[in-house]
Amino acid sequence: MKWYSNLYDKKTSATGLAIFRIVFFINFFFEVLFIFKNRQLFFDIIPFLEPFELDFTIPLIIWLIVILGIVIGFYTQFLLIINYFFVLVFISSLSSFEYHMDYVYSGISFVLMFIPLANNLSIDRVININKEKNVSQFYYLLIIFVGIGMLYFDSVLHKLSSQ
Repeated sequence: MKWYSNLYDKKTSATGLAIFRIVFFINFFFEVLFIFKNRQLFFDIIPFLEPFELDFTIPLIIWLIVILGIVIGFYTQFLLIINYFFVLVFISSLSSFEYHMDYVYSGISFVLMFIPLANNLSIDRVININKEKNVSQFYYLLIIFVGIGMLYFDSVLHKLSSQ
């Protein structure tokens, strides 16, 4: 318990989290843009011949706008919740194919809802000057644990159970 307390109480600059937010969501933006450009391949029953009954053009455009809002740090916590909803609907529900980044996007998108990403390099910081520039070092380790540790733990379990 003392180890956890020392880790949580130790403060460090929020700049690293802000840079992570920007880089991660720029990468994620291009991933969603790829899904948008190839939406017929992802969602049609028979691509380009038999379309799905729902058109996902507008939701994907809204999702791209949400991601851009997160990148610039505008209403970050609210947009992170909306982003996680889109991740659950679009990324987690794809069953025709999957790759490890799907798990990274899902896990990190969940964790980021609880991390103060807008404390630095964001419009939220400009609007709300009272935010602390320092955050707990625990947040950095939490992202690494979920993004890398859980991904490889899942990979090990998958390899042990596969033929």
